[in-house]
Amino acid sequence: MHTNPLAAKPEGRKIDCFIYMSKLVPKKQEGVFLNLAKRTGLSVVKIFKESSPINSAKRVVLEQMISEINSGKAQGIICFSLTSLTNNPKYVVSITNLIWNRKLRIIATPNKIYKAGDNSVIFSILNLNKL
Repeated sequence: MHTNPLAAKPEGRKIDCFIYMSKLVPKKQEGVFLNLAKRTGLSVVKIFKESSPINSAKRVVLEQMISEINSGKAQGIICFSLTSLTNNPKYVVSITNLIWNRKLRIIATPNKIYKAGDNSVIFSILNLNKL
C-alpha cells in the first residue's frame, strides 16, 4: 500500500484529521473525503457537518472544529476547498493562527494538499480573501 510521506508524524503515526463538510457539500462527498484520507495516509478522527450557510457570520460547527484543533485533537482538515474554511476574515485569522502556531499541519482537498511547512497554504488563504 502506498502511503503519503506527508502524513507521517515524527514518531511514525498518521496525522489525525477532521473532515469538514459545509452546508453546500453534497452528502456523497463524505465518501470522497474518506477515500482521500485513505489515499494520503491521513487518519480521520471526526466528521463535522455544518448546518449554517457558508456565508453566515457565525458557523458554530466550524468554530467547534477550530477549537478542537487548537486543543490538539487533530492536526489536519479534509474539506472541499479552502474557500469553505476561509470565506470570512474571522475564520481566515483563526485558520492562519492554527498554521502559524503549528497546530494545523495539513489541509487536504480533492484538488490539492496544502502543508503547513510550505507557505502555499498561507498564500492561498490570503489570496482567496485578498487581505
